Amino acid sequence: MGDKLEKDAGSGRGRKKHRRKYYQMVTMKMWLMLVVAAQAVLITPLEAQSQKVICRNVFAADIVYLVDGSSSIGRVNFEEVKDFIDATIHPFVNVISQSAVRVGLVQYSDDPRVEFSFEDHSNGSQVITAIRNLRYKGGNTRTGAGLKYVADNFFGSARLRRSVPKIAILITDGKSQDNVERPALKLRSQDVKLFAVGIKNADKKELDDITSTPAKEYSFFVNDFKILRTLTPLISRRVCSITGGALDVPGATEVPGGPSRLIFSDEGFESMRIRWTVAVGPVMGYKVQYTPLNALGLPIAAELREITVRTGENSAFLQGLKPATEYLVTVIAQYANSIGESTSGKGKTKTLPGVLNFRVAKAEHFRLKLIWKPPALSLQGYRLSYQPRGDADTQLEEKTLSADATSFTLEELLPDTVYVFTIHPIYPRNTAAPTSISGKTLPLESVQQLTVQSVTPQSVRVMWRGVSDATGYRLKWGPSTGSDVLAVTLEPSAKLYHIQGLLPNTDYTVTITALYGRMEGPPANARMKTDVAGGLVLRILVISPTAIRVTWNLQPDANSYRIEWRKSAADLKQSHKAVLSATTNNYDIINLSPGTEYAITLYTLYNGREVATPATMSKTVEKEIALGSVTNLRTVETTGSRIRISWTGVAGATAYKIVWRGQTGYELTRIVSHDITSFDIDRVHQGGTYYIKVSPVSGNREGNSVSIVVRADTTIEHVSELRAVETRSNLIRITWRRVPQATAYKVTWKGADGIEESRVLSSAVSTFDVEGLQPNTVYAIGVSAMIGNRQGTPATVMARTESLVGGVTNLQVVETQSSQIRITWSGFPRATAYRVTWRRADGVKDSRLLSRDTTLFNIEGLQPNTMYAIEVSGLVGSREGNVVTVTTKTNPIVGDVTNLRVTESRRNTLRIAWTGVGRVSAYRITWKSADGVEESSIVSGDIKSFNIQKLKPNTAYAVRVTPQMGNREGIPATIMTKTASKEGHVAGVSDVRVLEARSDVLRVSWVGVRGATSYRISWKRSDGGPEISRVVPEDVSTFDIMELQGGVNYLVKVVALIKDREGQPITITATTPAVERLQGTTGNLRIIGSTTKRIQIAWNAVPGSSGYRIYWRLAEGGPETNRLVTATITTFDILNLQPGMSYIIRVSTLFGDREGTPVTITGATAQAEKVQGFRVIDVDTGRMTLGWYRVPGATSYILSWRLTTAQKEQQSVTVAETTGSYQITDLQFGSEYTFTIRPVFGTEFGPETSITEKPVCSRARADIVFLVDGSWSIGQNNFQKVKQFLYNVVSHLPRIGTDATQVSVVQYSDKPKIEIPLGKLGTHQELLQAIRELPYQGGGTKTGQAINFVLDYVFLAAGRRPQVPALLVLLTDGLSEDRVTEAVRKAEAAGIHLFAVGVGEADIKELQSIVTNRDPKNIVYAENFDSLAQFEGALAGVICIAASKPDGEKGEPGRNVSVTFTSELK
Repeated sequence: MGDKLEKDAGSGRGRKKHRRKYYQMVTMKMWLMLVVAAQAVLITPLEAQSQKVICRNVFAADIVYLVDGSSSIGRVNFEEVKDFIDATIHPFVNVISQSAVRVGLVQYSDDPRVEFSFEDHSNGSQVITAIRNLRYKGGNTRTGAGLKYVADNFFGSARLRRSVPKIAILITDGKSQDNVERPALKLRSQDVKLFAVGIKNADKKELDDITSTPAKEYSFFVNDFKILRTLTPLISRRVCSITGGALDVPGATEVPGGPSRLIFSDEGFESMRIRWTVAVGPVMGYKVQYTPLNALGLPIAAELREITVRTGENSAFLQGLKPATEYLVTVIAQYANSIGESTSGKGKTKTLPGVLNFRVAKAEHFRLKLIWKPPALSLQGYRLSYQPRGDADTQLEEKTLSADATSFTLEELLPDTVYVFTIHPIYPRNTAAPTSISGKTLPLESVQQLTVQSVTPQSVRVMWRGVSDATGYRLKWGPSTGSDVLAVTLEPSAKLYHIQGLLPNTDYTVTITALYGRMEGPPANARMKTDVAGGLVLRILVISPTAIRVTWNLQPDANSYRIEWRKSAADLKQSHKAVLSATTNNYDIINLSPGTEYAITLYTLYNGREVATPATMSKTVEKEIALGSVTNLRTVETTGSRIRISWTGVAGATAYKIVWRGQTGYELTRIVSHDITSFDIDRVHQGGTYYIKVSPVSGNREGNSVSIVVRADTTIEHVSELRAVETRSNLIRITWRRVPQATAYKVTWKGADGIEESRVLSSAVSTFDVEGLQPNTVYAIGVSAMIGNRQGTPATVMARTESLVGGVTNLQVVETQSSQIRITWSGFPRATAYRVTWRRADGVKDSRLLSRDTTLFNIEGLQPNTMYAIEVSGLVGSREGNVVTVTTKTNPIVGDVTNLRVTESRRNTLRIAWTGVGRVSAYRITWKSADGVEESSIVSGDIKSFNIQKLKPNTAYAVRVTPQMGNREGIPATIMTKTASKEGHVAGVSDVRVLEARSDVLRVSWVGVRGATSYRISWKRSDGGPEISRVVPEDVSTFDIMELQGGVNYLVKVVALIKDREGQPITITATTPAVERLQGTTGNLRIIGSTTKRIQIAWNAVPGSSGYRIYWRLAEGGPETNRLVTATITTFDILNLQPGMSYIIRVSTLFGDREGTPVTITGATAQAEKVQGFRVIDVDTGRMTLGWYRVPGATSYILSWRLTTAQKEQQSVTVAETTGSYQITDLQFGSEYTFTIRPVFGTEFGPETSITEKPVCSRARADIVFLVDGSWSIGQNNFQKVKQFLYNVVSHLPRIGTDATQVSVVQYSDKPKIEIPLGKLGTHQELLQAIRELPYQGGGTKTGQAINFVLDYVFLAAGRRPQVPALLVLLTDGLSEDRVTEAVRKAEAAGIHLFAVGVGEADIKELQSIVTNRDPKNIVYAENFDSLAQFEGALAGVICIAASKPDGEKGEPGRNVSVTFTSELK
C-alpha cells in the first residue's frame, strides 16, 4: 500500500513529503485503533464505521424511512435493516433537532405503523435509540399503503416545512402486493426525493419505476441482507448531497469508489467471462457474487456463489453455471478498512441446442408420427413427453428414445384431440431446453348424405356416402316414439341396406355410425314414415313425348316383377316386356311414339305363380312438357364446413342440378337422382356467403332454376382445458379456457339418476360451481360455447363428489382484537385436518390448514374495525366435510405506544416515559425481572410517565406499556433496562467523536445519557498546558471548541452530569489540521462550445499542478458529478447533459493529495429545437407529400410513419438536411397514419414532432348521388349509423366544388326528397355538416320511383356537368315495393354508373338487377347496420376509381368502369 501511495505522489521533494505524511498517518491510525479497542464495550462495529462519515453544511431537512416489516424478512434480517438505518442516519446525528434535520420512521406490512414522527425526538441520540428499539412487525407487503401513509401524514400535513429538502427512503425485500404507482407519484409531486433500497426478492423494475429520476441515482439493490451495509456510503453521500451538504470522511481525500462498466463475454453453455473497469483508490481485491435468476427475474438466494479476485485483475471466468440461465453478477471492491461500491449486471449462458424442425409428419385417427433433425452435439438420448392439451388430469406420458432416433410414431391416441409434444435432448451433464409442438389426430367422421326411401309399407331402402378409413358401419332403427331398437353391423364397403319387417304408417328413426375399430364416429340420423298398408298400387307418369315412368309399391314374398306395354290399338303379340328384380319399384319406358295411347301391365312373380295388375292406359304427350321449378328450396342445416339444402321435387324430373358459388367466384355443379331432394355442400368456408341454384333435369332438358343465398356458420370453437379443480360432498368446481367469440356458455350436468340440469353463463365466466349435488356420486359435466342462439360441441368431464366426512360443530368466537380473532370449535374423530378460511366483505380471503388436534386458532394480521366471515371445515384425507360459518368484526384500532424510554435509573426505582396514543382510557405498565414474578399497574390515559418502585439493585427488568380502550388493548411497547448498582451512579456518554476539524476549531459530538441534566466538555494539549472546560444543557450533543492552534494534538473529555453527580468521563484525542498555504487556482476558466447535450470548457494550465478536478451540477439543484484529469489536459467535454438547462461548473487544481480553491462558472446547453411547420402538402389515394421548415444546424432528419392503430413503427427514412419535403408512397387508402419527424444534430437527436393524416381521393372529379333508403324498416337508431357511414365515405373526397366533385343526397321512402342538391354546397366542411343534419323520413320502399326521380330532378337538371363521370350509389335494407327495371334501363342509357349497398333484408337478386353490368362485384352487402362501417373504405375506394376517370357526354352510354368491392356479398 505504501509503495502504491509513493508511486501516486509524484517525484522529488513531493514524493518524500508525501511518504513522510503517509507514515505519520499510519502511526496516527495505529494509535487511534488502540483507543477504539479500549472503547469497544461502548461502541459497536457499525458505530465505529459510522464515526468516519459526517454530512457537513446541512441546515435543515425532513427525512422519512419507510421500512418493510413483512414476514419474509424475519427477525434476524430485520436486525441487519436496523443496523443499516443506524449507519445511514449517523452522518446527520449532530444536526438532528426540531429546527434543523427532522427524522421519522414508518414500518409497514399489512398496514403502516408510525415508529416515530418528526416531533417525537429532538436530538440525534434519541433517534439512534429509537432505531435500535424498533420492534419487528410481520405480515404482508403492502408497499403502496405505506407510501400513501407517508405522503398523507408526513409530507401532506399542516406541519410540513415547505422550504426544506424532503427525502423518503423505502427499504423492502419483496414485490408489493398492492399498487405503488399512484402513491409514489403523489410523493414525487410533493417535491419529495424518493429513494428505494431493494434486497433479495425485491422487484428492481418496480423500484426503478417509483423512485425519483434518474433511477440509477435513487434506486439500489443487493441480493443478500449480509451485504446491505455495502450501500451505506453510497446512500449517505446521495442523501447528504440532496440536503445541500457535503459528505466528509476524515483522513481520506475521497470515498472509495467502485468498479464500473461490467461487460459479459465468451458466454458458453456452463460458463461466461466478465470484465470490468477497475475501481479507484487502494483496492485490495474484488469480491464477485453471482446467482441465477428465476422466471420472475428474481435471484435464487440459496444458489448464491462467490469468488475472490486479486488486486490488479479486472476479469473473472465463472464456471459450473446452468445452461440457458440468466445470472445476476455483482463485483464489489474490497479496501483495507471498508467495502467500496459495487457494479452489477446480468448475463445469460447459452442454451444447449435442441432438436431442429420438430414436426408432425403424418396424422391419423389414433396415431401421430413425429420427426426431427438432431442437434449437432453428441447426445445420450431423448425424452419425449406428451399429453392432451388443456387436460391437466391426464397423466403425462413419457418415452425414452435412443440417441440415433430421428422419428417416432405414437399409438393409441384419442381421435380429434390436440396433443402437446415435448422433446428433451439429453446431454451428459444437462438436459437441453425442450422443443414443443402441438399436433392433432384426425376427427372421426360421420356418414354423409344419409337417404331413406320407402319401398313397401313394411320396408325401406337406406343409402349413404361412405367414410374413408372406416372399419365398418353400425345401422340402428326403431320407432321414433318407442324403445324397440334393432341394429346391424355392416362391412366397410357397404353403401346400401334394405330394412324389412317394419310397421306400416309408422314414424321411424334411422341412425348410422361409422366404426373405427372399437370406437364409433359421430352418428347421422334420418326420420321417415312407412307407407300405408294395402295391395299393389301402380302409378303412371308421362315424363316426355317418348317416355312414361311406372312406379309401384313392393310386395312381400315377390321373387321378381315383369312389366309389359303395347300400343292400345295393337294386339298382344306386339307387346314389349322387361323383367325386374324384387327390390326394384320403378321403371322408365322409353322410345315411345308421341301422342299415342299405351296399355301397361305389371306382373308380380311368386314361386310357381304370377299375379297381374289390371292394365292401365296412358297416352304420351304431343310435345315436351315444361319441367317447371322446384319449390320450397331451403337451408335445413349449416355448420362451419357444410351447408345442407332441401327442396320439393318436380313431377317428370329424372335428376336435379345443384350449382353453387362461394367467395372464390368459381361455380361448382353436381347432378343427383330424381329421388333425392336434399344435398350436402361440403368444405365450405366458415362465415362465407354462397349463392345456390337448384333446377330439375329431364333427359337433356332443364327446368327453371330457383336460388337462395346462404351464409355458412362460423364454427363455434370447442371449449378446451375443461377440468374439475375442486370437489366437495355437494359441489364440483369446474374451470375452462374461454372461447374468444363466445357470447355465453352453457353448462349441463347429469348424475346417476339421469336428471339433466343446465345453466347459461356470461361469456366473461370461466369458472363455475355446480352445487346441490349428491355425495359420492359421479356426474357428467359438459360445457359448450354459444354464439347467439347457436351452441358448439360440448366438452365433457367426469367427476365424483366427495362422500360425507362429518363436520365441525360449536364454532364460536372467543376473543376479538383490532388485528386478530380467536375462534374455537368441536372437531370429529375421523378428521385428519381442519381448514380455516376467513373472508372480508370486499372478497379478499385467506385460509390455513391445521392439524387434527387443533380446535383453537388465532387469526392474525387482520384489518381493524372490519367484518369477517370465518369458515371451518374438517378434512378426511383430500375430502372435505360440511363448512360451518360464523361472522364477526375486529375491534377498532387502539394505537401503539412509541418512544418508550427510561428517564432515570436508581438502585430501587426506574422512571419511565412514553409517547402516548390519542383517546385511550388507560395504560397498563408491566415489569418483570429474569427470576421474578410479573407485576403490573394501571394508570390513567392522560399520564405519560411512571415510577416503578421496590426493585432490586443492579437487576435487569423487562418493562412493557400497553394502551387500553375499555376492555380492548392495543399493541404494547417493551424495553429492557437495569437498575443502578449503587446510589448516585451516572452512566458515561458514548460515541464521542470529532465531526469536523479545522486549523482552529474542533467540532465534537456524543450520544447522551438518559436523565442527564447537563454535560461538561474539557480539553487541553496532549503535550501539556491548562485544561479548559465548558458546561452545556442536557439537549446539546455537539460542541465547537474554538481558538485552537493548527497542527496540535488535543485531549478532549466529555462527562454526563445529573445535578451534582458525575458520570464516567470519556476521553478522545483529536488533531487540528496544520495551517495550509493557499494553493494555486485555475485561471481563465471559460466555455468554448455547447450543444444540446454537451458543454465544452477550457482553462489555463497552473504550473506545478498534478491534475485538475472538474465538478458540475444542474443550477436548479441536484447531485454533483466530478471527474479527475491529468495536468496535461486543459479542455474537457461534459457529456450526457439535459438540453436547454443551466449548469454550475467548478474546476480546481490538484497538488499531490491537496486541492486548491475551485473556480466557478455557469454554462447552458443549447435548447433542442424541434421541427416547425410539419404538414401535409399533397395527398392522394396511396401517397402523401409532407413538408417542414428546415432546422438550423440539423445534419439530417429521421422521418417515420405507421398506421395509427399499430404500436410499432412501420417504416422510417433518413432525409438530407437540405430537404424540406418528402413523398411517401404505397399507403393504404382510407387508413389513418401517424407521421413523425425529428432533427438529427450529428450524433444527437432532437425532439419529435408528429401529425396524423389518411390518404384521400384528391383527384376525383365526378357528380355523385347517394340515394338513401329512409323507410320505416330502418328506424331512427339505424339511420344515425347510415349517416355516419355516408359521412365517413364522403370524408375520403376532400375536393368539393364545381371544379372537383359534386355530391347530392336524396332520401326516399314513399316519396323521394332532395336533402342536399347537387353542387349547392361548395366546401367539404359544409357537405359533412349537412350529412350530419339529415332528418329521418320514414315510410315505404319505392326504389324504382326514387331512381327515376334522381334521373329527372338531379342528374338531368342544370347541376350535372358533362365530361365527368356520373355515379349513383343506392343504399337500402329491403325489397322495393315497385318495379326498378325501367328506371335502371333509363339510368344506363343516360351513362350513369350504378352501385348498391344492401343491408340486412335487402334482396340480393334485385340489387344485382340494378348495378352496372349486373355484376355482383358492384354490390356490397352488410349483415346488419353495425357491420356497415367495415365497408366504408371499400366503397370509398371504388368511388374514387370511378370518379377519377373521364366519362362521356350526358345522354351517351358511359364506359364500363371496372370496379371491385373487396368484400362481396358478405
